[in-house]
Amino acid sequence: RRKDGSPVEIELVTRMLPDGRYLAVGRDITDQAKSLSQQILLSSIVNTSDDAIISTDLSGLVTSWNTGAELMYGYSEAEMLGRDTLILLPADIFNDEVEMLKRILNGESLQHYETSRKRKDGEVLRVSITASPLVNKKGEIIGISKIARDITRKKLDEDRIKMSNERYESVAKAT
Repeated sequence: RRKDGSPVEIELVTRMLPDGRYLAVGRDITDQAKSLSQQILLSSIVNTSDDAIISTDLSGLVTSWNTGAELMYGYSEAEMLGRDTLILLPADIFNDEVEMLKRILNGESLQHYETSRKRKDGEVLRVSITASPLVNKKGEIIGISKIARDITRKKLDEDRIKMSNERYESVAKAT
């Protein structure tokens, strides 16, 4: 504890001197310990999320892939690290993705961008993606962070309701 009573984390190194006495040197590592605790907490949040949380470098190669991404897309982390995220794109939306990436690389963040992604087994999912630039300490963009949520079931339900309403309206007009 410090003089003011606040706790302090220390790293202690001891050495035995030739005369049999000990020399102890302590170094305050409170800030590093707090930083490590924060990193562990954030890592736990990312890894327990049902949403796919992915980061890429500027060339689109995966640098992180959480458990939610494994469940959503069917690829393990080992299969995706270092691979291009283009593998997840259905062919018909390639140009949309390029435009989205340009916006992010210009420093823009995208909120709840609805699009499609392809699973390892070929199934196409409807997803809502939030994407933002990753920056280093200098503020330079070094990658992209994406959080994707599977909205396939929601979109199917919306389509069913829309079709039902259209049928109702056509019956109502016919009578």
